[in-house]
Amino acid sequence: MTLRTVLVDDVEEMRALSRSLLARDGRFTVIGEAVNGIEAITLVAQLRPDVVILDIDMPLLGGIETLPRLREISPETKIVMHSAYPAEEMERPSFEGGAIGYFEKSADALSFASRLHALVAVLDTVQHILDTTYASDLLSPRAARRDLRTALAQRLEPDALATVELLTAELVTNAVQHARSTAQVTAAVTPRGLRVAVTDAGPGIPSVQSGTSAEAERGRGLALVESLSSAWGVEHSPAGKAVWFEVAL
Repeated sequence: MTLRTVLVDDVEEMRALSRSLLARDGRFTVIGEAVNGIEAITLVAQLRPDVVILDIDMPLLGGIETLPRLREISPETKIVMHSAYPAEEMERPSFEGGAIGYFEKSADALSFASRLHALVAVLDTVQHILDTTYASDLLSPRAARRDLRTALAQRLEPDALATVELLTAELVTNAVQHARSTAQVTAAVTPRGLRVAVTDAGPGIPSVQSGTSAEAERGRGLALVESLSSAWGVEHSPAGKAVWFEVAL
């Protein structure tokens, strides 16, 4: 089966190029085209495509403003930004709005279709196993550990499961005790392993610390994350921050 795709770009020549590249690849079928965000919203509501390739700079309604509307009307659709803006300038707001990828128009056009398919194919293999918000309560870390144990008991060896529980509890503790916020815990199995993210509404940028202060307690939790995970990081948004870690399966 091919991926049903909608192209959204106000430049006709760019849509024609994308259409040609996707047709040549053979794994995509372009089922609709729009020249601005308003047309895109109507089209996506009608067609519910697998993929939307979305420009940023368009008349009437641009891509960044269109993103959340598309996510709302068709949550299953994967949205990829295709823009002339450098990634360092617009990639972050694109991801915050719900895009799954960001491709610069200046990149190698001949590899566009294969890069797009590789991105979508990887995301299709992601298995979401937990998405729960916990109250700003000292009992929440224990509840998060229990829920993860239930979700992962058949997937992880006991030692790996204990590591995931420990790191998640540390991050939830940071959220409810230090950031004084609810904590949203998401966990997903990806091609690289297990990825857990804890999102809170607290200010500041967490970092690895040492010492005995309250800030250092948070830092020691992050030090555990740094030493026991295969990768970790912090993602920021207007609503707060998400601290994530990955563990190889």
